[in-house]
Amino acid sequence: LALYENPNTPPSQRRFPQRKTRDQPPKPAGRPPGFEGCTRPTPKPDKTIVALEENCNKCGNKLDQPTGFQTVIVEEIPEPQPLQVTEFKLAEYFCRKCGSHTTATHPDCPQEGVFGPRAMAQIALLKYSGRLPCKLVCTALQRDYGLQITPATVLAVNSRITRVLEEDYAIIVKRIRRARVLHIDETGFRVAGVNYWLWIFTTENETFVAIRPSRAMKVLCEVLGERFDGVIVCDGHKAYANYAQNIQR
Repeated sequence: LALYENPNTPPSQRRFPQRKTRDQPPKPAGRPPGFEGCTRPTPKPDKTIVALEENCNKCGNKLDQPTGFQTVIVEEIPEPQPLQVTEFKLAEYFCRKCGSHTTATHPDCPQEGVFGPRAMAQIALLKYSGRLPCKLVCTALQRDYGLQITPATVLAVNSRITRVLEEDYAIIVKRIRRARVLHIDETGFRVAGVNYWLWIFTTENETFVAIRPSRAMKVLCEVLGERFDGVIVCDGHKAYANYAQNIQR
């Protein structure tokens, strides 16, 4: 167990001997005999195109009715759709009773900014799921949709999405605080020469991410509260042992 008490032990200082290689011939390449291979499932066609021929390819003789058909199912990406630009005319009203002004709203009109929900979602997916830099996000949107934005706009849109998702973010915090078993780990990285740590809190159904300039126990207290009743699955970082007693290595 002492091997796991220090998560920073380099491989050169392992206390257990390395596994010795066996003096056996290498296994043959390829799948073993009797292994049932798996193929990609065939998708259901959206449309069917029938290709006919009138003359023989070899002699040019006129052909009769087909004797059968050879089926080839091809998957293709649809052509890029043109950018949709919608104008909303929001009616403005003046109340004669109280003197206040009222502006009409529409569910498809964003309350902030000039980009719709699908455009904002695509920007966030390219930036975080696709891991593209802001400049490449702009290039991808220009190439695929003809949408011209700047890197600063990409950052502004993602900040706007962050504010929208704060409620869901808080819900995940409440769920992991009630978890019976919680897996936690952290990894360090540098931002403009400053050390930061990315913390991951994972249950069977949720994953909570927290980025903090600290690796200390105070991050656990901030995220999980002063007391956590479940079991924490972690490495040998001392912050976990100082925070809770129910620990699984």
